Order: sequence, then C-alpha cells, then structure tokens
Amino acid sequence: MGRNLNALNLAGFKNLNAIEINQNAIDLMNEHFPETHEITKISVGPTQEILKKFKNKKFDIVYSMAVLQHIPNEDIKNVTQEISRVCGNYLVSYETETYSSWRHLPRSYKNLYKKINFKYLYRKYGVRVFQKNF
Repeated sequence: MGRNLNALNLAGFKNLNAIEINQNAIDLMNEHFPETHEITKISVGPTQEILKKFKNKKFDIVYSMAVLQHIPNEDIKNVTQEISRVCGNYLVSYETETYSSWRHLPRSYKNLYKKINFKYLYRKYGVRVFQKNF
C-alpha cells in the first residue's frame, strides 16, 4: 500500500516507478501517502506484462518485495530476464525463499539471478542485493 515507496521518497528518491496488480493497494497508498502517490508513476497490471513495456536499463535500481514469490514457476525465468533487461546496476530483492503455500513458491533467488549475470553482494534480514555484471 505504498509504505516502501514512501520510505524511498523520504530517503530522497524522487523518480519512483512501481508495478501494482491491486487497485485497492493503490487507493490505500493515495489515502495514506498522498505526497508519495503524487510523485510515483504506477503501472497497474501483472508484473509479467508491465515489465515488457519498459526500455532496456530504464532503472538504476530495481526493488522487489513479496512479488516474485507469487510468480508461477513456468513464468519466473521470463520475469527475471525482464528484470535483468530493465535493470541498470543494482537489484534489491526481498522475497521469501523457503515458505511454501498455494500462493508462495519457494526458490533460490541467489541461484536464479546468478544464471542471468548478476553478482550476489550480500543478504541481511532477508533482503538480498545483487549487482549486474557487465
């Protein structure tokens, strides 16, 4: 509902873009963080479709939180390749790797991103940071 985007805004990041599938989350963001909502370009729809619309290396940093863990196994390779394509330098990922349910798909993001030319920098409190290899 915009808490992460608001934190980025308060930290000084102003050129924010987001992908959100849930219009209710966008409405809540507008209600609770109107200043951040106003400066954020939000694309509404499935991640798999929205990523295709961005130019190569469009973003200096790509951040995902609790999104990729819901992408079906048959789609995750294409999604991570699209993330790699739009990512300029760094990827920050906060996704569960071990929890499994009908809507949570466990996988190793370290291994997944290594296969598409990202260097694993570190992990702290579940947040993984990668750097794109050129």
